[in-house]
Amino acid sequence: MDKLTTEFETYMKEWILNDLSSPVAALNNFSKCPYAKTAFLENKVLFVDGSTNLPAVVEKVIAHWNDQPTEVVVIHLGDSISSDDIETTVDALNQQYMPEDFIFLDDHVENEERMHDVVFNNGKYNVLFLQQKSKLDLAAKKLEKLGYYKNWTKEYYDEVVSWRS
Repeated sequence: MDKLTTEFETYMKEWILNDLSSPVAALNNFSKCPYAKTAFLENKVLFVDGSTNLPAVVEKVIAHWNDQPTEVVVIHLGDSISSDDIETTVDALNQQYMPEDFIFLDDHVENEERMHDVVFNNGKYNVLFLQQKSKLDLAAKKLEKLGYYKNWTKEYYDEVVSWRS
């Protein structure tokens, strides 16, 4: 494992365990991602490097999805991908893989995802998150019933949740 991958994984693990997993008043005292810490602690988060050949990495991860107990794949994209390119990439991947029950979510350092005073981005790395769409939708429905989205603006809810339908 090279130094960048080690630094990337260390940073992302700390972000998952600390920032994403701390309760936030504006989120009805839920954490930013209520399932992230559990998935990480149960070794269901896989970190991969997609900075040089993303299509091949994605194909390989999806082909071997059932070979491991993966819930989320965090794909490092490197520093050189632009904000526009990551959006184009995630749109193309979702168009291709959503029919197969996979969904990609992007996090680019230049695109701050903010609702009220809550910032959801990791802030340091350009990444894609790959998950099974059906599991993400089920988790969102559970969170809806628990009041997680109670304080969300309609615009942010539509941007994060509704578009998947």
